[in-house]
Amino acid sequence: MRHHESHLDGGDGVDRRTLRPPRSERPTWVKRATTQDKIDSFWSGESFDLPESQELSYHLAVVLVRNLMSDYPRRVLDFLNSAEFSDAGNAALIDSCGISLVDLVGQFLGRGPWSPRTDYSDAEA
Repeated sequence: MRHHESHLDGGDGVDRRTLRPPRSERPTWVKRATTQDKIDSFWSGESFDLPESQELSYHLAVVLVRNLMSDYPRRVLDFLNSAEFSDAGNAALIDSCGISLVDLVGQFLGRGPWSPRTDYSDAEA
Protein backbone atom coordinates (compact mmCIF):
# COMPACT_ATOMS: atom_id res chain seq x y z
CA MET A 1 0.00 0.00 0.00
CA ARG A 2 1.33 3.41 -0.88
CA HIS A 3 1.78 5.82 2.02
CA HIS A 4 -0.83 8.35 0.92
CA GLU A 5 -3.46 5.59 0.83
CA SER A 6 -2.86 4.45 4.41
CA HIS A 7 -5.28 7.02 5.86
CA LEU A 8 -8.00 5.70 3.59
CA ASP A 9 -7.91 2.18 4.95
CA GLY A 10 -7.40 1.73 8.67
CA GLY A 11 -6.63 -1.96 8.27
CA ASP A 12 -10.28 -2.94 8.58
CA GLY A 13 -11.05 -2.51 4.89
CA VAL A 14 -13.32 0.48 5.46
CA ASP A 15 -12.81 3.20 2.87
CA ARG A 16 -12.35 6.36 4.95
CA ARG A 17 -13.46 8.58 2.06
CA THR A 18 -16.95 7.10 2.02
CA LEU A 19 -16.96 5.37 5.42
CA ARG A 20 -18.42 2.30 3.84
CA PRO A 21 -17.10 -1.23 4.08
CA PRO A 22 -16.08 -2.79 0.77
CA ARG A 23 -19.02 -4.21 -1.18
CA SER A 24 -17.78 -7.74 -0.55
CA GLU A 25 -18.00 -7.17 3.23
CA ARG A 26 -21.18 -5.12 3.38
CA PRO A 27 -23.44 -8.15 3.88
CA THR A 28 -21.42 -9.06 6.99
CA TRP A 29 -21.87 -5.59 8.44
CA VAL A 30 -25.55 -5.58 7.61
CA LYS A 31 -26.07 -9.04 9.13
CA ARG A 32 -24.40 -7.94 12.36
CA ALA A 33 -26.75 -4.98 12.74
CA THR A 34 -29.87 -6.11 10.92
CA THR A 35 -32.21 -7.17 13.66
CA GLN A 36 -34.50 -4.70 15.37
CA ASP A 37 -33.13 -5.84 18.75
CA LYS A 38 -29.57 -4.94 17.78
CA ILE A 39 -30.38 -1.51 16.38
CA ASP A 40 -32.68 -0.89 19.32
CA SER A 41 -29.82 -1.52 21.74
CA PHE A 42 -27.75 0.95 19.69
CA TRP A 43 -30.45 3.64 19.94
CA SER A 44 -30.85 3.06 23.69
CA GLY A 45 -27.08 3.14 24.25
CA GLU A 46 -27.00 -0.35 25.72
CA SER A 47 -24.87 -1.77 22.89
CA PHE A 48 -21.98 0.54 23.80
CA ASP A 49 -21.55 -1.40 27.06
CA LEU A 50 -21.84 -4.91 25.60
CA PRO A 51 -18.52 -6.52 24.61
CA GLU A 52 -20.04 -8.28 21.59
CA SER A 53 -21.44 -5.07 20.09
CA GLN A 54 -19.28 -2.30 21.49
CA GLU A 55 -16.86 -1.97 18.56
CA LEU A 56 -19.62 -1.97 15.95
CA SER A 57 -21.64 0.55 17.98
CA TYR A 58 -18.78 3.01 18.28
CA HIS A 59 -17.93 2.62 14.61
CA LEU A 60 -21.54 3.19 13.56
CA ALA A 61 -21.75 6.25 15.83
CA VAL A 62 -18.59 7.71 14.26
CA VAL A 63 -19.96 7.12 10.77
CA LEU A 64 -23.29 8.74 11.62
CA VAL A 65 -21.68 11.81 13.18
CA ARG A 66 -19.23 12.23 10.30
CA ASN A 67 -22.02 11.91 7.77
CA LEU A 68 -24.12 14.47 9.64
CA MET A 69 -21.18 16.87 9.86
CA SER A 70 -20.52 16.44 6.16
CA ASP A 71 -24.12 16.75 4.97
CA TYR A 72 -25.53 19.22 7.54
CA PRO A 73 -22.62 21.16 9.05
CA ARG A 74 -24.74 24.19 9.99
CA ARG A 75 -27.62 22.17 11.43
CA VAL A 76 -25.80 19.64 13.62
CA LEU A 77 -25.59 21.95 16.62
CA ASP A 78 -29.36 22.55 16.53
CA PHE A 79 -29.89 18.80 16.31
CA LEU A 80 -27.58 18.07 19.25
CA ASN A 81 -29.11 20.79 21.42
CA SER A 82 -32.67 19.63 20.84
CA ALA A 83 -32.23 15.83 20.74
CA GLU A 84 -34.25 13.88 23.29
CA PHE A 85 -33.16 10.54 24.70
CA SER A 86 -36.73 9.20 24.62
CA ASP A 87 -36.71 8.89 20.82
CA ALA A 88 -32.92 8.62 20.31
CA GLY A 89 -32.98 12.12 18.82
CA ASN A 90 -35.17 11.17 15.86
CA ALA A 91 -37.64 14.08 16.11
CA ALA A 92 -34.80 16.57 16.55
CA LEU A 93 -33.01 15.18 13.49
CA ILE A 94 -36.17 15.48 11.41
CA ASP A 95 -36.76 19.05 12.64
CA SER A 96 -33.14 20.16 12.23
CA CYS A 97 -32.00 18.31 9.13
CA GLY A 98 -35.14 17.05 7.44
CA ILE A 99 -34.11 13.39 7.64
CA SER A 100 -34.89 10.62 10.10
CA LEU A 101 -32.54 8.27 11.89
CA VAL A 102 -33.80 5.55 9.52
CA ASP A 103 -32.63 7.68 6.58
CA LEU A 104 -29.30 8.45 8.23
CA VAL A 105 -28.50 4.84 9.11
CA GLY A 106 -29.83 3.67 5.78
CA GLN A 107 -27.18 5.75 4.00
CA PHE A 108 -24.58 3.46 5.52
CA LEU A 109 -26.29 0.12 6.12
CA GLY A 110 -28.91 0.22 3.38
CA ARG A 111 -32.61 -0.38 3.91
CA GLY A 112 -33.55 -2.20 7.05
CA PRO A 113 -35.47 -2.16 10.32
CA TRP A 114 -33.62 0.83 11.74
CA SER A 115 -36.48 2.74 13.42
CA PRO A 116 -35.91 3.88 16.98
CA ARG A 117 -38.65 3.54 19.56
CA THR A 118 -40.21 6.62 21.11
CA ASP A 119 -40.08 5.48 24.73
CA TYR A 120 -36.45 5.07 25.75
CA SER A 121 -35.61 5.89 29.36
CA ASP A 122 -32.36 6.56 31.21
CA ALA A 123 -32.85 3.29 33.11
CA GLU A 124 -32.17 1.32 29.90
CA ALA A 125 -28.82 2.89 29.10
